[in-house]
Amino acid sequence: MLHGRFDPMAETAYLMLRREFDFEFTLTRWAFIMALLFFLSGIIVRAIIEFDLLKRAHRNHAIGLILVFTSLISQMLSYINTTLWCWPNLLVMSRFVIEVRLRIL
Repeated sequence: MLHGRFDPMAETAYLMLRREFDFEFTLTRWAFIMALLFFLSGIIVRAIIEFDLLKRAHRNHAIGLILVFTSLISQMLSYINTTLWCWPNLLVMSRFVIEVRLRIL
């Protein structure tokens, strides 16, 4: 990229990134999305541990927290899947990232 050996002419910046920097762009976007999802997962685990929700007396609170978390993750995945224009969903994008990574090796 520093040498400028790519064609910067494209209809949109998104198309240029997908055409010229497919591995870098896809991996960066995938890593950001996964980091958001794993960060939220870490928050829920930390909340369950911090508030001792695994005890029998607090089971209902834990179940409620997990249900709220599940609905949040479901909504986020739905939104993410609507913004992936080159892939039908996050699972297909993940498979593409693995395939591109294996091609580079």
